[in-house]
Amino acid sequence: KKIDYKVFAASYFEDRVYGGIDALNVRNFWMQQVSYLQDKSVEDILQEIEDLKKETGKTKIAFWGTGKICRDLLEKYPMVRVDCFFDNAKQNHGRLINGVPIVGPDSIHEYQDTLLIITCAMYLEIGAQLDNAGLHQYKDYVTYLDVF
Repeated sequence: KKIDYKVFAASYFEDRVYGGIDALNVRNFWMQQVSYLQDKSVEDILQEIEDLKKETGKTKIAFWGTGKICRDLLEKYPMVRVDCFFDNAKQNHGRLINGVPIVGPDSIHEYQDTLLIITCAMYLEIGAQLDNAGLHQYKDYVTYLDVF
């Protein structure tokens, strides 16, 4: 069963910009609605990543964001090979996750052969940052919601 995540993203944006303090929090509502979905199988995840790489012409995968969502995904899907990690937090640059380096956004154009998967809750903001850097959603990057 496919879910229209654009509606989810728009709802999240609406809450962030217009509030939702005294009204129904649309983001929380949709999080509850999609929380019942069963997890995708490992095979489905790996196939989805391979399909995305093929469609976009990319050969590698990078995660953007090294916080809780990233760590949870790495724990749940250890067979997903991540070639690089990006993070806006300068204190993380140069560190390693499973032997793979964390680099900053200034290095983004050195990784043109790499499909970025945004793995943080601030995916709308990171998407805007990547758009401003000249990258395009579904060509250069996707969110973890698109894959996992």
